[in-house]
Amino acid sequence: MSFEIALTPASVLKRDVNYAEVKAIATGNPAIRRKMELEMEVSRLQVLEKQYYASKYNLEDRIAKHYPARIASASELAKNLEHDIRLREENDIGQFYMMLGKNTFTDRKDAGELLLKAVQSGKYADKEIGYYMGFAIIPRKSIFTNSKQGKHKIRVK
Repeated sequence: MSFEIALTPASVLKRDVNYAEVKAIATGNPAIRRKMELEMEVSRLQVLEKQYYASKYNLEDRIAKHYPARIASASELAKNLEHDIRLREENDIGQFYMMLGKNTFTDRKDAGELLLKAVQSGKYADKEIGYYMGFAIIPRKSIFTNSKQGKHKIRVK
């Protein structure tokens, strides 16, 4: 039984060869080359299998642990938003109306000026100072600021 090898020493000089081809040329047995190619393919497939199982377990972990918590959080947020929408609709009288302290405002400019003064004074931080469309107005001053005036946030409850 004779084997024909497609590669000759002269053709090796013309291109790069892998270890299996060199071994097949050296031994004169093309079956060795095929065996080495199959071993390399099996190794590649084993790496892919490990990646597949790692991804699979990661997804199973997310499904079992992370997604139920995220779904519950999103459901709670949706419920709270629906409540806020109902509260706004119940308190919508068709025009601007805001209560700050004992004062009632129907003009946005006047309400905004008093609200800004209250926030800038810092005396009312984290205290309920009024209502707008059924929501409590609770100012707070941010400690993170890029300017001398500071950033002000108003939390509406």
